[in-house]
Amino acid sequence: ALSTLVSALWNDRWNMMAQWYLVRHFYSHIPYFKGSEPKIRPFGELFTEFMYVIGISSAQLVWVRRKLLPKRKSGWSLRKDLRNIGFLSFSAKLAIVRTVVDSLFFAGHWVIHRPFLYNWVHKLHHEDVWVNPTSNQHFSIIDFFVEALIPAFLSITTLVALKIKTSLLEQSLLLGYVGYLESQSHAGKPSSVSTLIAPIAPLYHYILGDIDRRNVEFHQVHHERRKCNYSITQWCDNLFGTTRFY
Repeated sequence: ALSTLVSALWNDRWNMMAQWYLVRHFYSHIPYFKGSEPKIRPFGELFTEFMYVIGISSAQLVWVRRKLLPKRKSGWSLRKDLRNIGFLSFSAKLAIVRTVVDSLFFAGHWVIHRPFLYNWVHKLHHEDVWVNPTSNQHFSIIDFFVEALIPAFLSITTLVALKIKTSLLEQSLLLGYVGYLESQSHAGKPSSVSTLIAPIAPLYHYILGDIDRRNVEFHQVHHERRKCNYSITQWCDNLFGTTRFY
């Protein structure tokens, strides 16, 4: 339990640091959507927010994981997991996880935008009209579960229910990429590393064109207009007719 908690906090901070580096340095030549860098809250406020939102939710997730996920009978070997991971099989698993996460994210996000829940659950997150990487922790606890933890957990549970074998390494990579894509949506500027299924992105871009090109802008518009673009990727909103751009 302690190992899971520490790794969850550790991974979240590395994710945040990666976002900061990409947005402020690697993509420093790309202007922000509003033309200037979004305002950042003071460090003390950010730290308190992190401990409250990420700390408490990670602790709750540890409990859920221990109670509901099947326990492994054998020890873990990184070498074995690396040897057994396959490019195409992993991409297929990511496609399943992506489908489950996007569908649940869309449904949950749409629900918490209803007037009777918005002020209580989701209004805090929308204080950041012009988003930045720290927007990824600017949530209420309930909001964080609805938009992040429940979809991620149920996506892995779906693989278990379908009897699709996934190693601990694959689970970490799958959930890590889900978290990465969701946090990348708050980059505040266009980003070419926000893709639907990363390993095979070059292939489907070749066939379909760059369908990921406006992924970050898609969510920025949601923060500005609110009543549109409810999913973290575009396909759910395209399906239900709720996609909007400027």
